Amino acid sequence: MSDDSTITSILGVAWGGCVLLCLWFAVEILRSRRQEQAVTAWLLLFILSPPVGVVAYLALGARKLRRRAARKAQPAERSAGAQADCVAVNGLDRLVQSHGLPAATAGNAVALRTTPATAYAAVLDLIDRAEETLWVTTYILGTDRVAQEILRRLAARAAAGVQVRLLIDDVGSKDLRDAALAPLVAAGGRVERFMPASLIPWPRHYANLRNHRKIIIADRRRAWSGGMNLAEEYLGTKPVANRFRDLSFVIEGPAAAVYAEVFAADWLDAAGEDLRAARPWEALPAREAGSGVVQVVPSGPEFDGDPLHDLLLDMAHRAQRRLWIVTPYFVPDAAMLKALTVAARHGVEVTVVTNRSSDAGFVDFASIPYLRAVVGAGGKVLRLRNGLMHAKAVIVDDALALAGTANLDQRSLFLNFEVMALFHGPAETRAVADWAEVLFADCDGELPPLTPVRHVAEGLVRLFAPVL
Repeated sequence: MSDDSTITSILGVAWGGCVLLCLWFAVEILRSRRQEQAVTAWLLLFILSPPVGVVAYLALGARKLRRRAARKAQPAERSAGAQADCVAVNGLDRLVQSHGLPAATAGNAVALRTTPATAYAAVLDLIDRAEETLWVTTYILGTDRVAQEILRRLAARAAAGVQVRLLIDDVGSKDLRDAALAPLVAAGGRVERFMPASLIPWPRHYANLRNHRKIIIADRRRAWSGGMNLAEEYLGTKPVANRFRDLSFVIEGPAAAVYAEVFAADWLDAAGEDLRAARPWEALPAREAGSGVVQVVPSGPEFDGDPLHDLLLDMAHRAQRRLWIVTPYFVPDAAMLKALTVAARHGVEVTVVTNRSSDAGFVDFASIPYLRAVVGAGGKVLRLRNGLMHAKAVIVDDALALAGTANLDQRSLFLNFEVMALFHGPAETRAVADWAEVLFADCDGELPPLTPVRHVAEGLVRLFAPVL
């Protein structure tokens, strides 16, 4: 047999193997609960190029972690005084709880931190004041002076006897070397990398499932969260180029214990340490009668369903006067886009605020047809003229706001580990809306002209949006 024949035979066997794998993956996809657009995109990719489809599915196809869903931690016990009646939004509360998530809690003090300096001060204050436990999770922990200062202060608290646990995403924090973490470990803290990336999926190693949560919890009583990573591009007192405009907040009260539950479940999965078993988790008292009502809403592969997606759909359907969405990346699924366009046609003031040019150019291009659809239905699109925006927020009418880590794209809605705070009340909603209106002033509604070539290109990109 000639060398050419041998090579041809090997290629034929490899191609046949890829076809068989694609058939196997196709059956798995058809049996799974995925968006129809995502199913179509995957099947089309398998047909057009089986080898590419195999590699892409191995790297990007995982969506749910059945093992973790079966054993996820139960919500923390709460005092009766921490439970919210939430009469005005009782349906939303029930919806969230139907996914096995905690009810809203009353008695929370909520303070927005909307600038790099105030957010950085809040982070350092939370760290410095921790007395018993200090738990931190972030997608990106930088290598710059801001990250170094945060690590230094974490090490100081660990040396003082505080239980310090740091969880960083393996992909988001890929530039951070173990040497930078060594002082914290030497001081008594523990550090874990969440789900080390691997092309071949195996337990705790999925390239496609990333922990996008950003949470700091001190003593289970105070929590900081939002869109900001722990790096100089997001936090700090000194001006830096290309710093993101972002949103974060501090919560003091029973909702902080729910954030602690979210962290504890992630830590158990990554490190095998049960933080609940090590210390008693007594119920936390409400901070003040009648203060902020907050519902912590985690979402991700550890849940059988998609609680955040369901929540956003319900919020869109409930909107009567306004529905404002702030997101750096706008790539909704068909159901979410339909909810927004129907709301706009119903007369609701639907406004989507996003970037003109973000740090993900291909996603920017993919967002344009969805933005056109919103405008075509009577909604408004605002894009930041200069700079980069990384905030995530939704405002509905005058008494409902959502803020946290999730973008309004299909990666955040269906793949990433995310966590949002749902504020059931006029004071917090007004604060988020006031912040958004400042952002509006730096935006305009211009979209690229729709040429014939661009029209076709946008259609193709939209087809494959679920697998971006």
